Amino acid sequence: MMLIDGLHSEENRVAIVAEGVLDYYEVENQRKKAFKGNIYKGKVVNVAPAIEAAFVEFWGGRHGFLPLNEDCAGALMDHLGTWNEGDKRPPLRSGTELLVQVTKEESSIKGAALTSYISIAGRYMVMMLGMKRYGISKKITGEKERERIRKHMEKLEYPENLGFIVRTVGAARPLKDLKADLQNLLKLWDRTVAGARQNKAPALLYEEQDIVIRTLRDNYSADVAEVMMNSEAAFRKAEAFFDVYYPKQKGKLKLYRQKRPLFARFNLEEQVDRVTARKVP
Repeated sequence: MMLIDGLHSEENRVAIVAEGVLDYYEVENQRKKAFKGNIYKGKVVNVAPAIEAAFVEFWGGRHGFLPLNEDCAGALMDHLGTWNEGDKRPPLRSGTELLVQVTKEESSIKGAALTSYISIAGRYMVMMLGMKRYGISKKITGEKERERIRKHMEKLEYPENLGFIVRTVGAARPLKDLKADLQNLLKLWDRTVAGARQNKAPALLYEEQDIVIRTLRDNYSADVAEVMMNSEAAFRKAEAFFDVYYPKQKGKLKLYRQKRPLFARFNLEEQVDRVTARKVP
């Protein structure tokens, strides 16, 4: 069961429960802008060889930490669309413009962690810049199923500098679903590249989905018995997602209207307190 608590003004919470036990928990702060997963056109403001890192301004005066040992030359603006896997990235210098993605939110003492290994998650695939091949999630087991997916992937056409990995939820999906997801990812990437060429650094090029859609995209499968939420806004988002990907399973969406709080109804508050305590058993 998936539970989405969206009634609080300051935060949204998501829980996945298996037989009454909390299996997954995530909180999204409504008042603090989230950067993780976003793609930016950034500009190098300083290179520090001693710590093998570059500091990149990526948005609104914010600086992030980019390791120098990454070889993803495809992230450099001059190489977009022409980079080949295995190419070494030219040395970064102050003023260099490049694409970066946030992998870890900033804290009170550290800036955000950045990477030049750009990826965008779709429903059934993940697009990766510079990969130049396709792959299949290791969590998809069974040689027959892997071979079936492999044959589907061989029928699709890919740009030279992009690779795609079929996610776990892509198992058992027909070719038309994989093809539609691939085309959607390519459209997102085309808009990202167009924005990079049109805007000066720093600029936001791609924004990750909010917690409702992200949770459904990354965690929902036919094994989930119900998706229950207490917010009409979250319910409408979930309905739109299911209209596209699971129209025959919309009956699993439930709007919780009882007075008793959603997480308390399923005895989750105590479990949440335990996993967020200073000492975790």
